[in-house]
Amino acid sequence: MLRKLFLISFLIATVSFAQVVTTTKVQKAKGTGVGSTRTEAVNEAIVEAVGQITGVKIRKKTIVENLEVEDDQGGKLSLKYNAKINKYTSGKADSYKILSVHKRNDSLYQAEVLVTNKKVTKEYRVPGYKKNRRAVAIIPSYTSQGNYSILRSAKSSKNVSQRLTQELISSITQTRKFTVLDREANEAYRSEKAVIASRDAGKDELLKLGQVLGADYLLVTNLTELNISKDNSGSAIAANMSSSYKAFATVQYRIIAMASRQIKWSNTTTYEFEPSGASDEQIYLDSLKKISQKITTELIENIYPIKIVNAQNGQITINQGSLAKGTQYEVYKLGKKLYDSYTKESLGRTEALVGKIEVIRSLPKYSVAKIIEGKAYKGNICRTIASNSGKSSDYFDTPKEEDFGGIAKREGGGVDLPFD
Repeated sequence: MLRKLFLISFLIATVSFAQVVTTTKVQKAKGTGVGSTRTEAVNEAIVEAVGQITGVKIRKKTIVENLEVEDDQGGKLSLKYNAKINKYTSGKADSYKILSVHKRNDSLYQAEVLVTNKKVTKEYRVPGYKKNRRAVAIIPSYTSQGNYSILRSAKSSKNVSQRLTQELISSITQTRKFTVLDREANEAYRSEKAVIASRDAGKDELLKLGQVLGADYLLVTNLTELNISKDNSGSAIAANMSSSYKAFATVQYRIIAMASRQIKWSNTTTYEFEPSGASDEQIYLDSLKKISQKITTELIENIYPIKIVNAQNGQITINQGSLAKGTQYEVYKLGKKLYDSYTKESLGRTEALVGKIEVIRSLPKYSVAKIIEGKAYKGNICRTIASNSGKSSDYFDTPKEEDFGGIAKREGGGVDLPFD
């Protein structure tokens, strides 16, 4: 008659560096065995216990042949088992303890043992990695022209591509909504990888290898047109006593699901704006920065709309940092969920315009705004006024002060994107 008990415990301790975590997994199992001799009963009990740990019953003959009993009282017996049990169970068990041995009325021996297996593993945890963020790779921007005439200089398509790609990486990273992956610094990565794999590096450094993330989405952009010119109109000179500048750009961009190569989002947008700067180079760089910010704004408003996380004493805190001071947003109350009647896919939720806010302070992780029209409550979402040019701003609904929720969260973390 056998009694089974299977115990697993985990002990986690951080050693050496903050990112290296050592995990000790301890498995214990009780086994009961019956035999004509004390040795046979103990062997049977060990076979039973080890079978619980490994999930496979080991050969009793192996233990009997290699772990002979030398001391009927268990002295050398224990030492010999502990020394060899790990070897003959392929590391599945490393020690045991006899809990009891007694002779029954039928002259058979019954033994109960506790077998223990301890496994130590180390894991490198990537600093700042958030599992609930989607991983996106910014593919180097395509350009449709060989050279771009920017004011009084010519910029090569390579220069424009590199600069725009870097601005997109910076802009999307600052939203803190995505895990942005590098796809350009391959040579630098290979050099550092060689250092980690060298004899000069500590053993724990090797844990950093094999941690490269694959992208969930690819952001592909194509700058089909870029023109920056000087506006020497009389009104500009009269008003500012200096020339102003105008930028015109057309950008095509797509979001592609890496696993299926399915296009999840696609758009072609034309931007017209006034860049700023004290030199031609600064005006050029400011233009690319504004283009990347506009693309990022469109992506965020379609995937992770800016949301009010606190509203108190007329001061509004929104969950998006690095916003330009003075930027205005329309505030919307989220309502009923909508679904496509044909595909049954989510269309998002109804939105009721309730107010307007203006950014007065911007921090890396969040921004602070003031109410300039209507109302604003925790849970409302915010959209740039330019992106809602077709909507009326004359009427503001007045909801009750409560949290109206936001994008539906998925169990275990993350959110459901509108184009999943």
